[in-house]
Order: sequence, then C-alpha cells, then structure tokens
Amino acid sequence: MSGTGTLVKQGAGSLNLTGTSTLSGPTTVSAGLLAVNGSLANSVVTLSGGTLGGSGTVGGINVQSGTVAPGNSIGTLNVAGNVGFGAGTVYRVELDGTGASDRIAATGAATLSGGQVQVLAATGAYADSTRYSILTAQGGVSGQFASVTSDLAFLTPLLSYDPNAVVLTMTRNDTDFGPQPGPRAFVAATRNQAGAANAAQSLGTGNRLYDALLGTTAEQARAGFDLLSGEAHAQAVSVAIEDSHLVRETILNRARAPFGAAASGGSVQGSFTADLPGHAAVTAMPAPAFETRRFTIWGEAIGAQGSTDRDGNAASMSRRGGGMLLGAELEQGQWRLGVAGGYTKTDFDLDARRSDGDVSSVHGALYGGARFGAIALRAGAAYAWNDVDVKRSVGFPGFADYLRLDGRSATAQAFAEIGYGMTLGPVALEPFAQIAAVTIRTEREAEQGGAAALTVLARDQSLGFTTLGLRAEMQLGALPLVARGMLGWRYAFGDTTPAADLAFVSGGLPFRSYATPIARNALLAEAGLAWKVSNAATLGVSYSAAISDKARDQALRGRIDIAF
Repeated sequence: MSGTGTLVKQGAGSLNLTGTSTLSGPTTVSAGLLAVNGSLANSVVTLSGGTLGGSGTVGGINVQSGTVAPGNSIGTLNVAGNVGFGAGTVYRVELDGTGASDRIAATGAATLSGGQVQVLAATGAYADSTRYSILTAQGGVSGQFASVTSDLAFLTPLLSYDPNAVVLTMTRNDTDFGPQPGPRAFVAATRNQAGAANAAQSLGTGNRLYDALLGTTAEQARAGFDLLSGEAHAQAVSVAIEDSHLVRETILNRARAPFGAAASGGSVQGSFTADLPGHAAVTAMPAPAFETRRFTIWGEAIGAQGSTDRDGNAASMSRRGGGMLLGAELEQGQWRLGVAGGYTKTDFDLDARRSDGDVSSVHGALYGGARFGAIALRAGAAYAWNDVDVKRSVGFPGFADYLRLDGRSATAQAFAEIGYGMTLGPVALEPFAQIAAVTIRTEREAEQGGAAALTVLARDQSLGFTTLGLRAEMQLGALPLVARGMLGWRYAFGDTTPAADLAFVSGGLPFRSYATPIARNALLAEAGLAWKVSNAATLGVSYSAAISDKARDQALRGRIDIAF
C-alpha cells in the first residue's frame, strides 16, 4: 500500500500485508483481521473492532476496541512508535513451555488504560514458574492491564510491570490434579481419573509426565487422566471372571448327563429323568441296545462374545474369544467323578481408553455328581493360569507414550448345584439352585514403555454367584434327538467391581483403577439339541446368553461325548 490517505479494513475477512507498504496516513481496523507480515511503518493502526496480527512492523497501535494478537502463531509485532490499550480491549498472547511467547516490541511508549490479556498456551511441558516478556517499550510503560486470563488448569498467569516491559509469569496455582484433603479445587472428575491424577501429581516437578500435565486445560487433563489410569488392567480382571462362567457352565452341563446304568437296551432317557424311579418310560427314546458304560471322555468347543456399557467412570468394553475343554469321568452306580482341562483365549477392546489386550488361560478342574432319587447333586473346582497381554496408548498435548504388559494372573473357583427332577407329560423338568465362589489373583508385573508405564501390583479379589432356574427337555419325533432349554436368574455378590492396584514405574503414590461392575442381577437363557448318534457317541450344540442392564454375553457350544 502506497500514497497518502486512509486505509480502512472492513468486513469479516482477512487482509495479509506481506510487502513493504509506504502508505502515509492512518489505518483503521473495524472488523476481521489485518495481518501485517511486511511493513506498514509509516501508518498508525487504530482498532475500533477486529484483530491486528502478524510479525511485521507498524507505525503505532491505538486499541480503542478489538484485539491485538501478534504473530501468525508465536511471533513479535514491531511498532515504530507508541502503543496504547484502552478499557475493554484484548491483548491475546500465545506461549509455549520453552519460554517463547508473542510480544509487542515498540520504539516509543506504551500506555495501558485497562484491557485484558488473554493467554493461549501451546502444547508442551511447562515448569512451575516461567517468565515471558510480552510487551517492551523503549519509551517506557505507564498504566496497567485490567486483568489476565489463561486456558491452562494448573498454571495461573500473573503480570508484573518493569519500567520498559510487561512481564507475564506462569505460576503453579492451588488447583490440584485430583482430590486432596481440605477445600481445594481439583480437576479430576471420576474415581479412575482421581487415582491417576493424584499419583501423577505426586511425581513432582522435573518428571516428564508431571510437567506435561501442567500445560493442559481442564478438559485435556481429564482426558489424559483417563488414559493414564491403566483401566485396561482392571478390565482384564473382568474378562477373567467372565471366562470362569464358561468353564463352570461347561463342567456342570457335563455333570448333568444321565448315569449310564439308567440306560436299558433299546432306549435312552432324557438327562433329567433318566435316573428317576418309575419315570423312564415317560422320556424313553428309541436307541440301539448298549451295555452299561462306566468310563466317558468328552470335549466341548466354545465361542463367546460380549460387551459392557460404560458406567460414568470406566469405559465400555467389547470382548470375543473361545476355546476347548476336554474331560474324562468314571461312574459307579449313581456316582460320577471326572477331570477336565483345556484352553481359552479372550480378546478385549477399550476404544475410549486406546487400549486392548487378551487373556489366555490354561484350565484344570475336578468335578463330581450323585443322584439320590429325584435329587441330583453336582460340584466341582477349577483353576486357571492366565497370561494377560495389555497394550495401551497414552497421548495428550505435549505427551505421548506406548505401553505394553505381559502379565500373569490366576483364577480359582468352586461351585455346587442341587436339582430336583420331575416330569410334566413328555417334558422333563429340573428346578435347580447353584452357588459359585471365584477368586482372581493378580501377580506383580511392570509395563514396558516410557514415563507413563505402570507397575501392576499383586491383588486378590473374590466374588460369588448364586443362580436359580429351571431346565427342561423333551424328545423331538421318534429319533434319539432331545431339545433342551434353561431359564435362570443369576445374582453376584462380593467384589463385583473388578479393580487393579497400580503405581507409576517412575515412583509416586500407588492408586487403584476400576472396571465396569459385574452385573449384580442377570437373566440367563440357554437352548440346545443333543443327538445320540451311536451306542457310544452323543453330539450336542447349544446357545446361551446372559443379559443385564449394562452387559450382554453370549456363547455357542459344540459337544461330543464318547462312552466306553
């Protein structure tokens, strides 16, 4: 821009002056943005609205209303003259953790008659106290700004005035990362956030993680606490608990099979009524004659998936997996004793926490059963050795880390069931009651990674389940084909919210993270078919589901039993 006259910037758009403008006369910004990235050294810029920015040179600045924002990100706006800020005006300053900031550098005087300094902090790690020279004036500084604000949660901006400069100091304020004793302000909003926040705060100045959190807004800090909480380790405990259901149900399903001595030549009976005195004819199905079997081997393949909704603290989780269990058992009259073992693997994802993992388990079990007239008793105990692989990504402004854990845990459970067999026409019925106790033991292991790496501390947690329900089965047609169903209600008690005790590898206070709670009440349903294919072999397939207000689990099973 050249010549003599008045330049007026109007409208909401942006005008970027990059060359050397020799304009002699006033410039007025009434709306939009004027970015001076060249020279407008012979013109005094008056703001009556809009924004003045850029890293060039102007002849003077007179801010009546509007905003001055030096640079195009962080930069210096040079003034070959005087600077004046009036009441209600804004000086917007960007800064970062290295000590760099926007600045106005004037050769004349600076007159401050109010106005607000708005601090916009860039990503990065900040020290507890950092000084920034945001305005210099060779002709001296008179007056003060009315206020200063910042978008950072843990650093408060303070202004000080030297004879020729305005200095901004970012100082650690009294806002805590998480809740502390006393009426102090804090940022964490959930108990998982609070645990990670207090542990991170205890790391102190000089720790890379702590310093990065100082330079965050409240929203950024809460998102960071969620990722730092290691929630996936608590969710891995939840996965192990859900896997215990699969093993327990598989063994009890086998323990409900009829005793071989109840089968007579030419027929086979339903599993719930085969042993009932006087009821064999009700559920008899045609089959080749066979001798009494005392030894049975069996196998069951399982595929399962499930999901749990978030609860306001922990994130939603999806899981899918499966495995195989094999067993062998002996019968003597109305008694049976069996052993079983197998392998399962379940993958899980927590997208909201940028985490995923899997639980691989080797299982071993003992079980038995007996019938006394219409009453059936079944019981067992199982143990699982779990390999837990968890991968997490932690990222928030100024910080990034990738963590991995190859950990260990163990699951022990004991269970018992009582049922009462009866018939209703062609249908065999069994009301039943079941109880199970489950304990998860987590071993101490450390993640591999950077400053956000956690140590998973050893912890035991126990819970129990009671189930009341009704099973039914009946023959389909003239073939030895049986349809089976079950409807029940399961109640959980004890440590129903899986948790993990954690601590940062680099030090600090230990803390606890929680998974989504195990449903206290769940509706159970199952449907399946069993086919006696020969004297010695039975094939079966079934589908089961467990539904609660925040969780859904389902499993598909295929089974084979071979008797000798």
